[in-house]
Amino acid sequence: MQAWDLFEQGHLFYAQDANKQDSDSHHLAEMIAYLGLPPREMLGKSEYANKYFDSSGKLTKLSTLFPQPMSLTRTWRGLAEIPRTSLEGLEGNLQGERQENFLRFIRKMLQWRPEDRPTAKELLSDPWLRSP
Repeated sequence: MQAWDLFEQGHLFYAQDANKQDSDSHHLAEMIAYLGLPPREMLGKSEYANKYFDSSGKLTKLSTLFPQPMSLTRTWRGLAEIPRTSLEGLEGNLQGERQENFLRFIRKMLQWRPEDRPTAKELLSDPWLRSP
């Protein structure tokens, strides 16, 4: 998410485990922290959904308690904790209405369903981009 990276001078999504290895589990955990749970209809289309969700769309593997990696094999990395954070908690450059407009702009792009996201052309007319 380039807008966040440029404006906040840091990434919104790191998607790495404690060893700085790329991690799908950590990426999903960050997404859930900022967007909430994905829509159930999306889970039905994913071949990997059963790795993290039950048939009703509830999380089964990502939570605040996880097993530690096995020390002998070092091949099992465990799963990620959902960060206890929010966009408001991370955004530190703005206040008041300017912050609200920026976060509204970011949230427009952060949608689980691609069809819910505005086009680039639509984003160009966003009040946050048009503000001084």
